[in-house]
Amino acid sequence: MQSKNPEKIFQMAFERLVNGIPEILPVGSAVTQNNVAREAGHTPSALRKERFPALIKKIQIYVASSKRNACEEGKTTSKKDAPAQGHIREERLNVLEAESTNKLLSLLVEVSELRAHILRLDPKDSTADIIAFRSPVR
Repeated sequence: MQSKNPEKIFQMAFERLVNGIPEILPVGSAVTQNNVAREAGHTPSALRKERFPALIKKIQIYVASSKRNACEEGKTTSKKDAPAQGHIREERLNVLEAESTNKLLSLLVEVSELRAHILRLDPKDSTADIIAFRSPVR
């Protein structure tokens, strides 16, 4: 992840927070300048206005518009809405879990195919047998 430029890393973190699918912060975290920096894996002081003025402006516009929308709709989170929000978060987590499981399985298949390819190229090569797949012991 260090090969990308810092602005792109912060931009991706901002998009994850806006879309409600953060990788570092808890789901449902507020979109703030500090949280964007934290989601990017940096301290809040790393996201400076003088270094990233366009991104800071975009964050400020988003925060202002989301506050305005919440006020206009009278959308203060009530205790009645909490179960619905919890259900939405649970669904989102289930989707993410399914996606990550599918990705893991496809990677395992790819590794298996690559090992078979290595053995076809050089049947005497023992490096294809180095890693054995084992279920984690709990």
